[in-house]
Amino acid sequence: MRRVLTYLAKLKRLHWATWVAMSFTLLALLLIVVPGEYQAGGWILPVTEWEKACYQLRVDATARRQQAAEKELKHPSFYLTFHATAYSHGWPRPFMARALVYDHKREQSKPWLGKKSSFTSWGGSLYHDVSWSNYDNWPLSADGLLLRPWSLLLDLMVSLVIVTGVGGLVQWRIACNGGLLRFHLADMLAIMTLIGIALGTYIYHDTLRRREAFDGKPVAAPTFTSTDGWTSYGQQYQGPIWLRKLVGNQYYLPVFYHVDSVNIKMDDRWRENFAQLKKYPYLKSLSTHHGLPVDAIETLQDCQRLEELTLGMYEIDTPLFIFGTKDLALQPEEFSKLKDLRLKQVTVSGVMVQKQHIAQLAAFPTMRHIQIQSTSATKQQIEELREEFPQVDFHELPDIRMFLSPG
Repeated sequence: MRRVLTYLAKLKRLHWATWVAMSFTLLALLLIVVPGEYQAGGWILPVTEWEKACYQLRVDATARRQQAAEKELKHPSFYLTFHATAYSHGWPRPFMARALVYDHKREQSKPWLGKKSSFTSWGGSLYHDVSWSNYDNWPLSADGLLLRPWSLLLDLMVSLVIVTGVGGLVQWRIACNGGLLRFHLADMLAIMTLIGIALGTYIYHDTLRRREAFDGKPVAAPTFTSTDGWTSYGQQYQGPIWLRKLVGNQYYLPVFYHVDSVNIKMDDRWRENFAQLKKYPYLKSLSTHHGLPVDAIETLQDCQRLEELTLGMYEIDTPLFIFGTKDLALQPEEFSKLKDLRLKQVTVSGVMVQKQHIAQLAAFPTMRHIQIQSTSATKQQIEELREEFPQVDFHELPDIRMFLSPG
């Protein structure tokens, strides 16, 4: 108890500038840690364990709300519509997820901060809303709740270290100045160092965006661009999570948008198109149509962040060569040649893909997800693969032939 009183007595002697610095830091952390971010869902395939948990949370909350509504209704034929949203809370680790179900009784709240979107011309969002200015983003109500106590403890400890670190640094500098708030050359150098780091980060990302653009000017995030109709590029936010949460909307930080996905249609210009991939250090996902050239695998090894690969359809009439060339296309029995790419997710399609071909992919030490569509592997064989490779998530996509059949 005496030690606690000693610490409280020290708090009373803190300089007012220290309290101001700690207050602003605490406010920033409050906006970063407490309000939740929208957890994307719907048809999007949940990949990480946290995304799967949030997806299931939304499903369970919707089911409970629907059952309750059916009991309340006097007319069972009444048409009900439900829309569930999940919000993820916490930094640096998400410690809580909330599910909110919107129906005829509850409407989505409207944020009081935001601006008109610049993407309305191509059908994007009408407004860029600040997330922490929205009532629904705060943990004040929930139709479903998921809590991780250890992650909450970690977030609290990180926040405490940051607040006390800022306060201790300011108080130490004031104590070195005889209890006065004065700036010396050392303080100016420290401030200039921080400004230099921030400016250097901005220049790096701005230069990279100009290099990624085709006309020398950064394209508006998150639009897609294409060259000759054969290659398309997708962008995503690649900046710090804490900055995105503090600002309240990732679209306010366009400088951090970089190409992370590329879709290539194969033709006689494939070498030129693949050579361009080195310009995109944040490239994560690659989709190929009409085959993947065997000689392109060596080029893909230079893409250090590449972890997702979608291969073209492997049907009976799929050619052995890339269209318009004599370059061999990767065949299912050669999937093992991809083992040095550090892939985490692969999508394979077509009747020429069999169980043993999928097993080659599942044997990669980094593989975690394999999406299967219209292959020759039976449900029993897929279950056998799940037992043989428990670390891999095998996800069956709808058979593409059901969309191609007439009527």
